[in-house]
Amino acid sequence: MVPVDRNRVAKPASLTAPNGAGHREHLRAAMYYQSPRNKAYGFAHYKEPDVVTALNKLFHNKCAYCEGKITSTGPIDVEHFRPKGQIEGEVNHPGYWWLATEWTNLLASCIDCNRGRNQTLLGSEDGQRLTQGERLSGKHDHFPVAGPRATCATDDHALEDPLLIDPTCVDPGEHIGWKVVADQPLAVAISQYGQTSIDLFGLNRSKLAEARLEYQLKLDEEFLCLKTTIHKIAKETTDEGVREWMPVLQMHIDRFFSHAKANNEYSAFARHIVDSRYDTVSEMVDALLARVARESPVGAAAR
Repeated sequence: MVPVDRNRVAKPASLTAPNGAGHREHLRAAMYYQSPRNKAYGFAHYKEPDVVTALNKLFHNKCAYCEGKITSTGPIDVEHFRPKGQIEGEVNHPGYWWLATEWTNLLASCIDCNRGRNQTLLGSEDGQRLTQGERLSGKHDHFPVAGPRATCATDDHALEDPLLIDPTCVDPGEHIGWKVVADQPLAVAISQYGQTSIDLFGLNRSKLAEARLEYQLKLDEEFLCLKTTIHKIAKETTDEGVREWMPVLQMHIDRFFSHAKANNEYSAFARHIVDSRYDTVSEMVDALLARVARESPVGAAAR
């Protein structure tokens, strides 16, 4: 997960316009819930085409939680951060129905992060040995909070303390880190919020860890190409030869560090890898530039 600024995408008109489908549906739901109900209202308009388009743009066609790319073969689930129909473990809670068509409660999610499914999950109790087991994961109707919970439309849900991370409200990097255990890149908890999110979203499911490993191998290959380029430049004997190599070096540097940008798949994990290599790249480039400065006519004149 990476921080997401929801304000960079306009609110979908179907949810906000007075005559929009979402707004009209909210009014019908409010009337429906004026009397106690045993069955949740059947919302449908939170996934209007303009909502899906806006969510795909906001999250760069990625799942808000695992950052896997969402494709035509695996369309997004329009995810309610606060579940709209019921809350797991809360028998008498009607769900946050009043937020069912609220833009700030909607995120883009892949099926595996959003729906309850049996998954092979990886872990490590000591940070060294890899463990794995199959169990149910996926957010589904879970929404654990620390302390009081809003139970009706007149309660201020902003006073809640959710134990799950909404990347549009919280910086996930403060709660989730990364560690490679037995060659498997795992999300590791920095806080209780991170641990709950890792567990419920299934951020260490085996297929996801395999995808991150494949991405890491790609980064390792690019890093090797970057180091090789620097070594080749260092062997040049003339300033002209060095200058000819510099655009190639810049291309390798830009490509390697671009993986940490938020629009890329698994960018939080990629940032971890890139940051861990930053000092090495910086030292190698500084040493190269220092050598060029010493051996150039300007450098020689300065001595």
